[in-house]
Amino acid sequence: MPAANTVASYLREHSDGGPWKAGPAFTWTDDPGLALFREPPIVRITADSSPFFQATARRVVDALNAWLPYDKHLALGEDADTLSLVEEIPTGELWMGESNMGRSGARPGAAAQVDLDIDRTFDQVQQRWEKQALRATRVMVNPASPEYQDESLYSTLVHEALHALGLNGHVDMADYPGSVMHYAYLLTVEDVPTSDGVAILAAYTRLVSGTEPESLDAASLGTWSRNVAGLQGTLDACDCTFGTNWVNGVAVPWVDGAVTTGTFADSGLRGTVTWEGHVVGWTPAEVTVSGDTALAVNLASLTGTADFTNLAVHETQTVWGDGDLGYGLSLNGNYFRSTAGADPGYVSGRFVGQRHDGALGLLEHPDLTGAFGAVR
Repeated sequence: MPAANTVASYLREHSDGGPWKAGPAFTWTDDPGLALFREPPIVRITADSSPFFQATARRVVDALNAWLPYDKHLALGEDADTLSLVEEIPTGELWMGESNMGRSGARPGAAAQVDLDIDRTFDQVQQRWEKQALRATRVMVNPASPEYQDESLYSTLVHEALHALGLNGHVDMADYPGSVMHYAYLLTVEDVPTSDGVAILAAYTRLVSGTEPESLDAASLGTWSRNVAGLQGTLDACDCTFGTNWVNGVAVPWVDGAVTTGTFADSGLRGTVTWEGHVVGWTPAEVTVSGDTALAVNLASLTGTADFTNLAVHETQTVWGDGDLGYGLSLNGNYFRSTAGADPGYVSGRFVGQRHDGALGLLEHPDLTGAFGAVR
């Protein structure tokens, strides 16, 4: 886990103001200050975007939420009809959609862009304008760009969504290896790279919007530990792992396994298919919980269920809550997300292995954050 001074330095890169590089021959100038949403924003995805874009945008929201406590999660609101100008977006909302970028003011050749509507004030002492908070933001991706395909769209949306949450600059890959916030961002091999995810965690749990760059140092993050307590499970059938880490007061679930490249139609599987496995997680009070996982999918309707049973406090083996949670599922390609259920929270994940041999996912509940793995 990055040290506090590394995280603070990373955040200063996004709050210093002045000229920032956005491409090989393109810079812009902005005011200083770390502008964040004062409350977790509502995310709306435009209904006139392709199903592929909509599904990818929801994946990005789920991946970002994995780095935030439940009460700081981005909420998925009802779809917007079409992408409005950022000035017309309601306060406290982040919209994502497709755009040909023709009249967006984007730099030449841009595949994507984020527009920020920022509240600013003039500092009489330092004689400068300073960013105070994000009022509303929007993310646009050009569907005609080379980046609009497969996992490239995912990386593009992670990059732009991080901008839209307040990471307004770009960083040097030599200083922050693996970050997707390089000015010529690269394909991320993680759901959200650690350097970027931990910065969002710190910004929204340790700092206030409008923090000046001069105030960003290790001390501004409060008590910060590089130690990570972790729970982990392994699926030998698909060479996959999953787990949940306790990172500076936040339960951060993660999964590691290549997404299935084929479709269910190619797999030879028919009817209702089930996967069984395990879930591990933490409560907000730093109590570990484990239990059983069962997924069932009807391949004709591409709907299913995710059930978590025998949930127990790991240390004492006493029942957690009423011992179970259940959700309905909807599939999009080889990804799934919950659509309904008697329990609060949601589930998201992906299938792994050559013939959908395994399933990996995240369980997000107000009182339990976990990761799960299951084998067909």
